[in-house]
Amino acid sequence: MGLEARSEIQDQRAPPANATALPALLGNLVESLCGQSSILDRDGRIVLVNQDWRDFAARNDYPDGGHGLGADYLDVCATAEGEGAEDARALLEGLRQIYGKERDVFIHAYPCHSPVKNRWFQCQARRLLLGAGEEDFVVLVQHVDISDKVEQLNDRTRALEMANDAMQQFVYVVSHDLREPLRAIVGFSNLTMARFAELLPAKGREYLTHIEQGGGRMSSLLDGLMGYVRATEVQEAPRPFDLNHLFANVCEELSGAIIKSGAEVTAEPLPEVVGHPELIRQVLKNLIENALKYRSDQPPRIRVSALEEPGAWTISVQDNGIGIEPGHAKNIFRIFQRLHRRDDIPGIGIGLAICRKIVEIHGGRIWLDGAVKSGTRFCFSLPRKPGP
Repeated sequence: MGLEARSEIQDQRAPPANATALPALLGNLVESLCGQSSILDRDGRIVLVNQDWRDFAARNDYPDGGHGLGADYLDVCATAEGEGAEDARALLEGLRQIYGKERDVFIHAYPCHSPVKNRWFQCQARRLLLGAGEEDFVVLVQHVDISDKVEQLNDRTRALEMANDAMQQFVYVVSHDLREPLRAIVGFSNLTMARFAELLPAKGREYLTHIEQGGGRMSSLLDGLMGYVRATEVQEAPRPFDLNHLFANVCEELSGAIIKSGAEVTAEPLPEVVGHPELIRQVLKNLIENALKYRSDQPPRIRVSALEEPGAWTISVQDNGIGIEPGHAKNIFRIFQRLHRRDDIPGIGIGLAICRKIVEIHGGRIWLDGAVKSGTRFCFSLPRKPGP
């Protein structure tokens, strides 16, 4: 049954003047598309296909002369068996959402391996309006071979992994090789100061003090660099965990600094999220430590909260401290980036870089909320716990 006939059954309104040209127009459109392309009517039945679809259908014994015209594509997806059944169910759910007007486009990538080659396809389903009414539509379904793109992505991923491994090895070697001469420099400086301080002029003692301080800073930088490299070294798989429990542990660990600064650190009820708890603990600790460190002349007031988003939670850490200019919003997440002199506020400028690295391997992002006018508010996103 063609589009024109089906439209007369399903809609008693008079067809538009160009209704007779519509099937031909859609047919030309589908035939010009890349990949295996088809048009489904409002009942989910295949009414138009291109040559790639016909060729694929003929190889896989589709009904109706080998090209599947008239087949209920929703039923094809619902009754699929074997390795592709799960992907077929995903496509079925996407199509149902399109027919239910919950979405206009659905995209899903899936494997379709042959005995000689690993292949990947991307299915895209899109609702196309034919007229002014919301009920006058068809659904375009395309299956496009993206194997080359996936292989290119895999090659880049492997190259990045190799580069990351090489960088880690380099950092380990440099850190190890630098520490020995650094210890010698600082050690002999201390020895010289201890044995010959009375024989040295004031300027000489000042120079030795600078050497000791510089050695201490170099040691801290090496520690920070190693901490950055090791920040995401975990052996366990991501798992659901309770942020409330994690927050309590961080507050207990920082209790000395909290009491000393007269801070008040509180949290709203926090959710259960998915990830590596030991890494997220490091993020929370770094952000709360920063709030304690960069405080104003008022006792610190730090509050942790959570906002539910589609597929994720946004966790926020807000304080009443000295704040950060919006112009520094990107720079602060770079390694060894500092906004204040060492003499004013101690640190090496690596804590936020570690936070960013950890959050990004969880598939989230971290940012400075520029809308806050007083104090600082850092936000980061984490995946939600999967539903039952």
